[in-house]
Amino acid sequence: SSGINAEYGDYLDEVYGDEKLHPTDPLQKVVDRVLVEKQGQMMAHLYPMYGKFPGKEFSNEEKLEKFKNLLGVVRGFEDELKQRGSPFLGGSKPCMADYMIFPFYERIEALPLMLPDLGLAVALPDNLRCVNQWIASMRGTEAVQHYGMSPTRMAKATKISLATADYDIAIKESAGL
Repeated sequence: SSGINAEYGDYLDEVYGDEKLHPTDPLQKVVDRVLVEKQGQMMAHLYPMYGKFPGKEFSNEEKLEKFKNLLGVVRGFEDELKQRGSPFLGGSKPCMADYMIFPFYERIEALPLMLPDLGLAVALPDNLRCVNQWIASMRGTEAVQHYGMSPTRMAKATKISLATADYDIAIKESAGL
């Protein structure tokens, strides 16, 4: 659930209120939190693709079906970005919802590297123009440049994490990619 992360955002807005991460409009704040929850649904499709179900190996056909379902969630985000008509959910600069959703897309970008047998069949289609532009815009932000993960690093960190069940080791060993 993104509730705890949203609470961190609330805390940051209260303590460091110069640049608000959440919208000041209470309705928009709720809309953004619902959007984050909807985007979080893609993890149910990503984990099986990564092989994160002990004792269950998914075939390439099953992984492609999961990817197709994942794209349904992504298309909902494409529609939201089109409707907002701005580079970020927060308008001209990212808001908390942008930062909370972006890690899902870092994982999606790594799929072709994680699943070389499927390659571009599990890459975001070019026709998702708003999503692809949003990813590029997010990658251009200072926060993502500093803390984000390239597709190469995400793929390596995920593989290490799956093999060792130790995320800290995965982050350390994938540094610099």
